[in-house]
Amino acid sequence: MSYRRNRSYGDPNSPATEGTKGFLADLLRDRDVEDDIRAMITKQMNNGLKQGVASSFIDLLKQLPEVEREDAATTEGYYLHNGEIYKVQRARAGHLYALERDDMGRFKELAKGIFRKLTATELMSAAQVKSAGL
Repeated sequence: MSYRRNRSYGDPNSPATEGTKGFLADLLRDRDVEDDIRAMITKQMNNGLKQGVASSFIDLLKQLPEVEREDAATTEGYYLHNGEIYKVQRARAGHLYALERDDMGRFKELAKGIFRKLTATELMSAAQVKSAGL
């Protein structure tokens, strides 16, 4: 039996993809998950997770509230994360988001999922921004 997912069919009994596992790990980090549920999901991830089970876990975790991080990025500017520079700016709606460089070196591409991974300590100083040529 297969189910419809993103315009293609998949087998819920096939092993979870690396992308699915990564997204599940991000949700475990970012959501307010009880310790016993976190331990159960982590154990299943370590023992080989099926795609259908992973999808169910993702649906469950997306309903939980986000954890407030003390070191979260809260200001606009340039951030150096894992060797890459990202520009954080404020949207008209008021929230912050991160941009990554395109092939021409301009900050135009939305860096999906990166803003939540940025920390306040990764904010670049004026001297660092100048030396990077930004």
